[in-house]
Amino acid sequence: MPAQTISISLSSTPQPIYFHQKKDGIKEFEKCAKMFQSWRIEILDAFKYGIKNGVTEGFNNKIKVLKRSSYRLIWHAQKQHTVV
Repeated sequence: MPAQTISISLSSTPQPIYFHQKKDGIKEFEKCAKMFQSWRIEILDAFKYGIKNGVTEGFNNKIKVLKRSSYRLIWHAQKQHTVV
């Protein structure tokens, strides 16, 4: 079975299929279509220029892990100072 390729047109003339589907009355789909419409330029630029946010997500993950570890250390320190 041959691999399928996906091509993305960066011109503004053809309307993507989600613009035509907006009139179906599905509230969730309309919300998703509106989001794609408002972020269309940014999404296409990410594909065009190969922009990735992996580094930012990695930093955010490290910050969350550090916060969780800090809360655990604070909890143990408070537990040791309480009188039972």
